[in-house]
Amino acid sequence: MKLSRVLALWALLGCGWALPAEAADNGRRSAAAQKAASRPSQQAQAALRKGHRARAAAPHPERGVSTARLVPGRERIDYSGRQQRGRASYYGAQFKGRQMANGRPFNPNSNTAASRSLPLGTVARVKNPESGRETTVQVEDRGPYVPGRILDVAPRAADDLGMRQQGVAPVVIEPVAVPQPDGSVKPSAAATPAGVRQR
Repeated sequence: MKLSRVLALWALLGCGWALPAEAADNGRRSAAAQKAASRPSQQAQAALRKGHRARAAAPHPERGVSTARLVPGRERIDYSGRQQRGRASYYGAQFKGRQMANGRPFNPNSNTAASRSLPLGTVARVKNPESGRETTVQVEDRGPYVPGRILDVAPRAADDLGMRQQGVAPVVIEPVAVPQPDGSVKPSAAATPAGVRQR
C-alpha cells in the first residue's frame, strides 16, 4: 500500500516537473516561430529591395512621358527619333552662364533645350498644344529631373511657345535631326534644322 502511494506521488511529482519543462519548451518554439514569421525571408527582403529600386527608377505614369531614368548621368538615350509627349518647363535666371552637358555655357537668349532621353545635338520641333505655338530647339543639356517633365527650354524658347507665364506646359516634341552613336545624323521629314537660333 505504501509502495503504491509512493509510486502515485512520484508519478504526480514527475508529471509536475515534466509539464512545466514541456510547456517552457513549447513556449520557446512558439516564440521562435513568431519571430521567424515576423521577419521576411532573404528572398522577400531581396524582392523588397528590388521593388524599391524599381519604384525609384520608374517613369511618370503620364501617357507619352519619356521612360528615361530620373538619375543624372544614368539617362536612357533614345536614338529612334520618335515623337514624345509630356510637360516642359524653362530654365530660371540663375542658370545663365552655367556649363551645360555639352560643355558650353548656357545662354538664355538661345533656343537651347535639355532632355533626359534625346541625344545631345538633336534638333527638334516643339509644339505647345495649349497655345498653338511652336519653336525649334537644339538639345545641349540634360534634364529636367522632375517627374512628369520631359524637356527644359531656354527662356527665349519658352517665349516662342507662350509658356513663360504658367511656367510648365504640355508639349509635343518632334525630333528633326537625331545624332546617332556612329556619328551619323538620322534626318526626319518633319522639319528642317534651319530655324535653330545659334548662341
